[in-house]
Amino acid sequence: MKALIVCILAVHLLGQPRNGAPNNERNADNHAPDTITVINNQKTTADTDKIKAGVSRWYTSSEWWLVIIAGITAAFICWQARETARATRAMRDSLPHQERAAQAALQNASALVNAERAWIVPELNCLSNRHTDGRWYDRDGTAFTTEEVLRGTHMRYALKFTNMGRTPANITTFQISYTLLPEGVTDLPASAGGDLSERREFNQFIAGGDAAEVTEPIIDVETYTKGSWLPIRALEKTAVFHGWVRYRHMFSREEDQADFCYVYTVSLNRLSSVSRHTKYTQQGDKAN
Repeated sequence: MKALIVCILAVHLLGQPRNGAPNNERNADNHAPDTITVINNQKTTADTDKIKAGVSRWYTSSEWWLVIIAGITAAFICWQARETARATRAMRDSLPHQERAAQAALQNASALVNAERAWIVPELNCLSNRHTDGRWYDRDGTAFTTEEVLRGTHMRYALKFTNMGRTPANITTFQISYTLLPEGVTDLPASAGGDLSERREFNQFIAGGDAAEVTEPIIDVETYTKGSWLPIRALEKTAVFHGWVRYRHMFSREEDQADFCYVYTVSLNRLSSVSRHTKYTQQGDKAN
């Protein structure tokens, strides 16, 4: 648009009469008497040469320079507009690539965090074990009697935390719950808070690859199931031990939570882990 305005102005100036001697001479000629006529061929030839010389020296005219400048300006504006359009198209075409690169960088960062961060796995660790002779023994080597095994005395568990990650974890809180499911119900409801629950503060650091065992409280299955042991053994009711642990790690300000769930298995005469109720919740999205 600027180049067009400059071109119009230059053409307009070219159409205007020049100020100087030629106009004065024309004005003088216009005022001269009509009877005066110059017929001198030499003078006419000289005037013609002067006119040709003036035409040949066009570069001395400011109007022509305006036209040249306008043309250069127009060419530069066209080139600039073309380059701007080309740059805009290139930027628009690069946006999907930039977005994919950003997503890839985010995924790489997330993978790095998951590889280096702490992962706490809670589990119930039995304080007794069954030897090859079929009998149950305590950690100190004391054998349980048949009557004690039938009562579930051998089923004493400690809560154990194992850090499966590479960096330390700070255990803050854990909860142990016991739920007795009635006959016909074989799965723990998602909202089950437990018939009995015990929550403890537990401020302890666990290095990557290490484990810590909670010696207090000890989960004594015989104590929890007292009064319901026979229906449980008869498969009329189901004893479920479940809970969670909350901890912090160096890659997040929020607490993470890991859940655990165990059920008494009659055929094995011990607690068995229920994998579908074992889950990990990250960065504040905790299930209470």
